[in-house]
Amino acid sequence: MSITIPTNKTIFLPMILALFFVLSLTPTAHAENANSSKWDQRGMDRINHRPKEIMSFLKPLRKLSLSEEQREEIKLVLATHRENTEEKRDQLRQLKIELTELIPNFSDTNAQNLSLQLGKVMGELEYAKISVRALIYQTLTPDQRDELVAMTVFGKD
Repeated sequence: MSITIPTNKTIFLPMILALFFVLSLTPTAHAENANSSKWDQRGMDRINHRPKEIMSFLKPLRKLSLSEEQREEIKLVLATHRENTEEKRDQLRQLKIELTELIPNFSDTNAQNLSLQLGKVMGELEYAKISVRALIYQTLTPDQRDELVAMTVFGKD
């Protein structure tokens, strides 16, 4: 009775061949679906969700004892913000797609131009976010403001 001990070649060769086979299919699959990029898919998944930064600001607000009038005013401010920034968020998403699609045929000039545009849009969105926070802050009573500042600055409940 003879026992054969597998060598590195017999163990790794099938795995390496399988890996090459899978990798050889990847560009073909991507080429067939050229209009759908990773950024576009992520953006479409998040269309109905609030941006993470706004959510991090809203979480402490929920812990405050807000009147019904304050809640309605905050909802209106957020809805207006969402409507006013929708075009900028779409523009941001599109610029990220374009920048990512430059990778195969990278061009410094194009990448720099897109990056500058991206930075401008991100700055405008950051300003809009801070403006919304200021408007929401104005709806609060002095006690609620103190409580909010204590929760957000120190991160304590």
